Amino acid sequence: MTKSPSNGFSIVEAMLGVAVFGLLVSAFTGALIYSQQAAADSGQRIRATFLADEALEAVRNIGQDGWNEFTVSATAVENDSTEWSLTGEGTDETIGNYTRQVTFSDVCRDSSDELADCPANYIDINSKFVTATVSWTGRYGTERTVVAETLLTNWSAEEWLQTDWTGGDAQASWIDDTMYFSDDGNLETGSAGQVSLAAVTNANDCGTKNWHFQDSGLYSYDAADIEISDSQAQLVDSSESLNFEVGTVIADNNFTTVNLANSYTSPVVVLSHVQASNTLPISARIDNVTSNSFEVRLQHANTSESALSSETINYMVMEEGSGTLGSTQIEAHLYDTSTMGSGLSSWTADAQTYDNTYTTAPAVFHSVMTSNDTDWTSSWISLGSTRASPPSASGFQLALNGAQVYTSHASETLGWIAIDQTTGDSVESINFESDQTTDSITGYGTSLVFPFTTTFSTTPIVIASQQEMDGGDGSWMAINSVTSTQVGLNVDEDQVFDAERSHTTETGAWVAFGSSLSTTVETSAGYSSASPVINPTTSYEPEEIGEWSSFSETATKDGVAEIYYQLSDDGGATWQYWNGSSWAAVSSSTDYNTAAEIDSQITSFDTSAGQLTWQAIFVSDGTDQVQLDTVSLTCSNSQSSTFDTASDYSYDSSLIQVTGSAAQLVTSGNKISDIENSITDSFEFDTNQGTFPVAVNVSGDIYAIAYSGVGNDGFISTVEINSSGEITSPAIDTLEFDTVNGLYPSLVQVDSDTYAIAYTGIGSDGWLATVEIDASGNIASAVTDKLEFDTSNGLSAWLIAIDSDTLAIAYRGV
Repeated sequence: MTKSPSNGFSIVEAMLGVAVFGLLVSAFTGALIYSQQAAADSGQRIRATFLADEALEAVRNIGQDGWNEFTVSATAVENDSTEWSLTGEGTDETIGNYTRQVTFSDVCRDSSDELADCPANYIDINSKFVTATVSWTGRYGTERTVVAETLLTNWSAEEWLQTDWTGGDAQASWIDDTMYFSDDGNLETGSAGQVSLAAVTNANDCGTKNWHFQDSGLYSYDAADIEISDSQAQLVDSSESLNFEVGTVIADNNFTTVNLANSYTSPVVVLSHVQASNTLPISARIDNVTSNSFEVRLQHANTSESALSSETINYMVMEEGSGTLGSTQIEAHLYDTSTMGSGLSSWTADAQTYDNTYTTAPAVFHSVMTSNDTDWTSSWISLGSTRASPPSASGFQLALNGAQVYTSHASETLGWIAIDQTTGDSVESINFESDQTTDSITGYGTSLVFPFTTTFSTTPIVIASQQEMDGGDGSWMAINSVTSTQVGLNVDEDQVFDAERSHTTETGAWVAFGSSLSTTVETSAGYSSASPVINPTTSYEPEEIGEWSSFSETATKDGVAEIYYQLSDDGGATWQYWNGSSWAAVSSSTDYNTAAEIDSQITSFDTSAGQLTWQAIFVSDGTDQVQLDTVSLTCSNSQSSTFDTASDYSYDSSLIQVTGSAAQLVTSGNKISDIENSITDSFEFDTNQGTFPVAVNVSGDIYAIAYSGVGNDGFISTVEINSSGEITSPAIDTLEFDTVNGLYPSLVQVDSDTYAIAYTGIGSDGWLATVEIDASGNIASAVTDKLEFDTSNGLSAWLIAIDSDTLAIAYRGV
């Protein structure tokens, strides 16, 4: 029988289905929850990143407003709805669940201005590393952090490097980093790193003008004679260095090229051979001298050439000119001539003089420097008046040497170097010495030895030359031996006329150098002796001027050098000088004065034009330098009048007369109010300045005078005047009661020995000072007391005593 299939699930199948469904639901639910938590974490990080970026942007805005705000290392930022600002060192801020802080760190750079780890070459003050850190507490209590960083630069900054202004004004273009272009005279720049308002020390001063020498464009001068260098005006040093060298070469009868260590414009070459291998009479011959080389060979003293063995040839080369080698005078010269002295005819030569001044005869070294005529020749010298004597301290004669080979020759260039005799000197740490020998050196086959004074560690390089032509056959100098302690010399003859080579005694000269060297000869300082001048291109014109007060210089003058001055009040159209009694127009080159002479008479120089300029004349003998650092001129708004010359003043002569250095009323009879029509006596109680004087009687014949003295400082002096009006000289005593300012004094006696002085002091303020004066006129050495009775203005004070301890002061205030 067939059984029908069953429709439905078994209990097992149902259970399995339920389990699978549960797993699927569980997985979906977990994924959904994780997704929600991840979304929350992401949102927190996005929020933190925004806060960090916002902080960096806030710092950037703050820096644009003021880079100097960045003086903290860690801070918070805040916004008051108008602008961002830093809250202060060590602060942070809480924004909901977040904490935010900004930190700053230095930026360092290397020598190429590239970023580098600190410490490096320097800290870049216009750059900062900025870090914004935002932290919060995340899921499961974990601490989370977002950090944002940036390099912030003050890209628009104009970095001002100058902090030292002590060099003063007058710098139109940037040369000196301690100077500036100009100011109005109200600044004090004397302290490095500080600029402040200048104190008003004298109400009557109209200013000080300082001429510095940083900017050459502000002055007129001849640049060939005067230069502005290192903030000074000075004479141009026309001295120069002349190249010099000593060396050796090996050569035979064929020309060998010598390459020089230096380059020359007009080289002078002299040389000597050390004869060790050849027995024939020989000398060294030069040709093809250029700026950096020459050729040299040995030549047989004969009418025909011979093959010769190699010998050492020592040479000395110097640029034509004169100067000092070490501390030894030396000079080098070229001379073209065809004059030949010969034992076959006569010994004629041409006169030569020195550039240097020698106290004793120098050692003179000479050579023929060309080969225009290939026939043998050498050179010879002697005293100008006789061939049998060596050169003197004033000169010598020079010519070609034909000996007994030739009597004539084509023109050649001769070179000679004169060196002062020295027993020991050095240059470039190389010792040398030179000498003119006695008349004792004889012919070939002999050797006269000359020991060195200098201790040489090795065999020195020696150059030698004959200094006279005592023997009529003709001869030249040869070196036959050299050691570290001595040189052996002889003279040699040709064998054309006869075979013998013996010779009478001759004088020689030699110079020995410890080794080869390349150096320079320093020429003497050469300064203009034509009295060149320098002057500002514009005059000084103060706003107001009463009188010129002082004139001074800051300068360095060597030896007999001096700086003289002339003044002008018309921009240099005419120049004036003090002729001993008045200012007069310059008419000769020596109408000038020193700065001290100008200063002593500057107060009488005319001020009506309201301007002044000067020109400085640099006077030197050619060897002494002068250097001018600063010229200073001061003026005053007040003017002193001495009444020495009546024509200087305008007045009604029927009422006033100027006589005896005073202006006074004219009498209509013999007396005016019982005052005699003559001055009884006069006394100059202050030889510098005595303006605004006021006097009181101390006791008996003793009087005290308060006045404004030099620099407008306050002074009080006592004098004795007897009943006949006769004044006793000198003053009894003097005290400077105010060392800054003491204008318009008023003086009263307080008690038997106390006196009060009211005056205009520093800053035009009102001051009162007391001093002690005894009955004999002796003033105490210091002010008793001081009071500033008006701190704003106290002009023209008038003081009266009300009782023993009360004074009244009337004055012009603010």
